[in-house]
Amino acid sequence: MVFELGAGRMALADIAEVIGAKGVTSRKVPKRIVTDSREVREGDLFCALRGKTDGHHYISEAKARGAMAALCEEKTDVSLPLLMTASAVKALWAWASATRGIHRQCRYVAITGSVGKTTTKCVTAEALRQDFKVFASAENYNNGLGVPLSMLSIPKDTEIAILELGSNAPGEIADLAKLVSPTDGIITAIGHAHIGAFGSLEGTAKEKLGLLEGLRDGGKLFLKKGDPYLAGVKSKRHSVIYVEEHGEGSDHAMKSALGFAAAVGKAVGLSPSRLEKGLCRAALRDVRRRVYRYGDICIIDDSYNASPESMTAAFAFLKAHEGRRKILVLGDMLELGAASEELHKKVGADAVFADFIFLFGQNTKDYQSSMRGANVAVLPPEAAHDTWADAIFGMLKAGDTVLIKASHGLHGERLTAALCKRLSQKTEQ
Repeated sequence: MVFELGAGRMALADIAEVIGAKGVTSRKVPKRIVTDSREVREGDLFCALRGKTDGHHYISEAKARGAMAALCEEKTDVSLPLLMTASAVKALWAWASATRGIHRQCRYVAITGSVGKTTTKCVTAEALRQDFKVFASAENYNNGLGVPLSMLSIPKDTEIAILELGSNAPGEIADLAKLVSPTDGIITAIGHAHIGAFGSLEGTAKEKLGLLEGLRDGGKLFLKKGDPYLAGVKSKRHSVIYVEEHGEGSDHAMKSALGFAAAVGKAVGLSPSRLEKGLCRAALRDVRRRVYRYGDICIIDDSYNASPESMTAAFAFLKAHEGRRKILVLGDMLELGAASEELHKKVGADAVFADFIFLFGQNTKDYQSSMRGANVAVLPPEAAHDTWADAIFGMLKAGDTVLIKASHGLHGERLTAALCKRLSQKTEQ
């Protein structure tokens, strides 16, 4: 990951003081913080994280590529200024927390929920951008690493900062909310995503409502009207506002995002005319689905993430889409816990409207058990995305529309890329 430093841009000695690192006196100022040594360039601060690989093994490579210094947890023989701390992630939290003093006048909007976080973030940012200097966190950097790094990259002149907060363990939303200390909070919906970590939809709702623990006194909490797991929420310190969908059409996910964008727009004082203009621009945004056309064949990549609720929305989108045949390519919905088998069967039953269905991942049997009568093919688990793309490409006909949908961990975007490459080559012939 690469983050341009905004409010987090300060001298190495000042960073060291904030995070409790000793022995660093340099007044050099890094412009970026980078977690992958391969992406380091001159003047970067390299953050050595421990994960699937140990970033400490790559400090020398980072120096060779021009790193100014390294944030790390242990000594190294590399002659480079070291911001050494017991926990690099905790250090990032401390550094990010320090930026809140720089942004005293900035309005922070924190978005959480089981589905729709990224769409709501992007739509809200687009609706406000014509009247304010808006920052929105990149991609879905919404966890304990992505949130502090996003905060460090918020430009100093930002008027409204919009951040996603995600969770896959109890207590994470409350901790992230305390770090961000938002002015306004949004809970998009309660659904089955990550239910394996929270045990039930009630447990999921409790986790998302942890947002209140960090919401500033007098702040506004926007909740989806009609969500049974968010009904009756009250707070003595905050205003709780229930938000309806906004706009026309059958895309409830987009209408929900527009509803939240409208609510935030009113809260920041936009006039009805300016708000409507911003919402019209925002309605053109759809970060969930990327549509590719090759002649009269259409590929819809909706592999950004998957849950039962987002599957239902994707199926509705495909049903309404023009096309002679509707083809589904479905992968696993991850982190559903004990409910996984039941929920995959339910989605499988809802998918039988399609003319043909390809399945991949570990839950193909659960999907397939409820797809009686449907035309189904299971893509071989030992094969690569290229092999799967060959299988799908080989049966496509003029007028087909293909929807690819799976949790992000299955990397459906690689399948999309391989399939689009074949279609592009065919189109060019």
